[in-house]
Amino acid sequence: MLDHYGLMGMNVALYTLCNDWEQPKKHQLIYSSTHDTNTVRGWYAGMNGKDKSEYLRRLRPYGYFFDSVSEKMINYVMRSICDLAIVPLPDILNLGSEACINHPGTVGSPNWEWHLPDFGVLEFKLPGLRYVLEKTNRVQ
Repeated sequence: MLDHYGLMGMNVALYTLCNDWEQPKKHQLIYSSTHDTNTVRGWYAGMNGKDKSEYLRRLRPYGYFFDSVSEKMINYVMRSICDLAIVPLPDILNLGSEACINHPGTVGSPNWEWHLPDFGVLEFKLPGLRYVLEKTNRVQ
């Protein structure tokens, strides 16, 4: 249906990174994570050892050994062939599960309560983010 009507597809890299049959496509919007998923760091922390090894193996080309799994994922998302890319602030800031925005299937607190506590921590990350955006031709 997407192809028939020319609609943009969606790729949530947390779910698709290790699925060879579901790799990013040009006419897609790719996310590192979404408001309905765990953060990249939280997702990774909840994996077993074998899955963590495979995840890191897949992300190896997108960062160096000292980069966080979130930074590697940001590089993966930005370097993808997808037309659009979105990285939520909790992933930019390398936050864990405590920064989940929505908890599907639940009502009330802590849904939709996450907020950026201090713009200073974001300002510190902006030069590195700008570098990635320029390097991947996502900004001009």
